[in-house]
Amino acid sequence: MPETNTQPKQLKLRIVTPAGPAADLFCASVRLDILPAKDGTGGGKFGIRPGHLPAMLSLGNGKVTAYSHSAALLLEKELQGGFATVADDVVTVLTSSITE
Repeated sequence: MPETNTQPKQLKLRIVTPAGPAADLFCASVRLDILPAKDGTGGGKFGIRPGHLPAMLSLGNGKVTAYSHSAALLLEKELQGGFATVADDVVTVLTSSITE
């Protein structure tokens, strides 16, 4: 009988600023609260979990939040616009500045 992997899937979250890396961690989900989107339209909350389709997002000022599999808060930071990419269970956020 084949062996099965019972480990829950994870995302890798990387946050990078001009000063260098601001965060690098594994998590179960990421939420981007971007109101409004950089182009002034849309915005809102964007949730990302393992297996998410590839995406590239333009971000307005907002918040990035990461959660564990038990829904515990792992990270919450305010960001000042930027971009985010999602590919192969890696979420990369590029932002001009970030605060607690």
